[in-house]
Amino acid sequence: SGFLHGGIVHLLLNIDALRRQPAWLETGLGGGLYLTTFLLGLIAGNLGHVHLGFEGVDASSVVLGASGGICALYGLMFVSLSKMGYDRTISRMIRPLALMGLYGIFVENVNNAVHVGGLLGGAVLGILCGPNYGKSYA
Repeated sequence: SGFLHGGIVHLLLNIDALRRQPAWLETGLGGGLYLTTFLLGLIAGNLGHVHLGFEGVDASSVVLGASGGICALYGLMFVSLSKMGYDRTISRMIRPLALMGLYGIFVENVNNAVHVGGLLGGAVLGILCGPNYGKSYA
């Protein structure tokens, strides 16, 4: 369901979110890790939908869109930046994630459990399989 969307606006929002990801996330960490994180994030997002059970969300309903995968890339980015010691850069991630969370609160049929599941899945994958950077003191 990560490749199905609820309409053209939904698709365009997901494309824009992917476009806003920094280039180093794919080129610096490698296309394999990037794609794996995205695909496993779709699964983690669906697991979040089923198991986190946010109020008002039917766990048996169908989940559409790529936001689980997109949030997984944010989780991978967070872990990678943390390992590099870029704490100020991490704070820039808060805005898009907060906007996605607010969107999930105020827009019907947007499921924040998918966002949380994807984010956690990407962070775990970043810890287990991500680059082993040391902190930069330059």
